[in-house]
Amino acid sequence: MQSGSVARLGGDEFALLFPCDDEGQAMTVCQQAVRRISEQFVFGRRRLNLSAAAGVCFAGGESSDLLQLLRRADIALFRAKRTGRGKVKLFSTEMDVNLQRETNIEQALREPGVHHSIDLAYQPIVDLRTQELQSFEALARWRHSELGWIGPGEFIPITERISVIEQISDALLARAAAQANRWPSSVNLSFNLSAAELCSSNTSAKIIRIITEAGLDPRRLHIEVTETAFLADFETARRNMADLRAHGVQIVLDDFGAGFASISYLREMAFDAVKLDGSLVISAGMGVGLPLLTGVLRLCEAVGLPCIAEHVETANHLRMLQSLHCCYGQGYGLARPMGADAAERFARTAPKRIEDLFRLAAA
Repeated sequence: MQSGSVARLGGDEFALLFPCDDEGQAMTVCQQAVRRISEQFVFGRRRLNLSAAAGVCFAGGESSDLLQLLRRADIALFRAKRTGRGKVKLFSTEMDVNLQRETNIEQALREPGVHHSIDLAYQPIVDLRTQELQSFEALARWRHSELGWIGPGEFIPITERISVIEQISDALLARAAAQANRWPSSVNLSFNLSAAELCSSNTSAKIIRIITEAGLDPRRLHIEVTETAFLADFETARRNMADLRAHGVQIVLDDFGAGFASISYLREMAFDAVKLDGSLVISAGMGVGLPLLTGVLRLCEAVGLPCIAEHVETANHLRMLQSLHCCYGQGYGLARPMGADAAERFARTAPKRIEDLFRLAAA
């Protein structure tokens, strides 16, 4: 480790200032520092482990203002912490732009009544055995007047971080339930629940109240949850799921195959169906992941859980999933997400439309 100056900025943050020739050398020094901090040490009779992350900013050319350098290093540190323990990130102007956009999105999400500006799109989920429309999944869509298109992957994590996810989700569920009442009674509503909601003690009662007020039969509601939702508070999540199922709501394990703990959850939690991560279908369609997809489908069959395959993009995907006896499918190859009025029309004309799709796949 080369010599330099170290200063405590406050809390658990420190600044390290040292001379170096280029950004690569600066990254190497910080990576060495993070590794040294992560080494186990003994304090009294205890063995302790620490972890660290670092943000790097290289001073050169016009980048010589100390406060500006500290700000840039802090932005890089913020990104390193988001990535995981022991990470080191080098500042880039793109980081600054992204952080400013996140800040703007956060401010927009704090505005009263923001849920009114978030639209819902509905994507069909089709029974691959009977060629019938099984349900629509409600998907949040947000186009801000100043920030433009903001995808769910961009704004949903922010709603969770600033604790506004429940208010927004409640409003969207009420809207989706009201829309579902306009579909044939055989068509269900699939709605995603965040980790924060699943692990909140009053969630099940709140969901039942919302759909009851909307007039939706609980048996027509499918709640999708991911395995990461159970990590925060397993017992609360289990109680919410049990209460919802007692009222007739079906619980679907989403993104199965994307994580590492799904099999244990299949044993310990009561699910009604499993939604396969889209990467399984995509890789199998390319010929490299067919054995894995086959094995996952057989596993779910063994525990008595029907599967929903995402990313059904082509006729080949459809034929493949039918040959593997997958129960349900969802993806652009079947139907794209659509607005509320279009979804209602699709629900009433679905048999003919889906029949045409399957005929094309069989050709």
